[in-house]
Amino acid sequence: LKLALKKFQSTLILVSHDRDFLDELCEIVLEFKDQKVKTHLGGVKSFLDYKKIQNFSEIKRIESKENKLNTNNQFDYSNQKKVKKIKDRIKKLESKIGMLEKKLKAIDLELEINYDQTISSTDFFDKYHAKKNELQDYINLWETQQNELEKILKNND
Repeated sequence: LKLALKKFQSTLILVSHDRDFLDELCEIVLEFKDQKVKTHLGGVKSFLDYKKIQNFSEIKRIESKENKLNTNNQFDYSNQKKVKKIKDRIKKLESKIGMLEKKLKAIDLELEINYDQTISSTDFFDKYHAKKNELQDYINLWETQQNELEKILKNND
């Protein structure tokens, strides 16, 4: 069969599991992968050398590893998105905390300078304590986000 196929003067498409049989007959190897066709000049042996593998079953093993790497990269990408969201939240919280701290410092300064006039408003202390509570709430949220960020970064290592 091999001798007859070698003498055949037209194009053949051969499919076989016998590597030695194919190697002596093939001048071109077609690789079908990822919905694309790659042409490799030479026989099966040169194709395997090019791929740096001993046999076709190693291709499946290598592709399986590549799929696992891609899955890990997607996991990493997912974590990167989470980290970015958390960092954005932390930045916003830090901005709000900074603004509230400035407001409270200004009120504290007013209290030092002109205590009686500053507290003359009937709901002054309610508003003052509400601002302090709001500040504490933002600080608590900030701590929660920091802990979540640390947990993700720790698990990613």
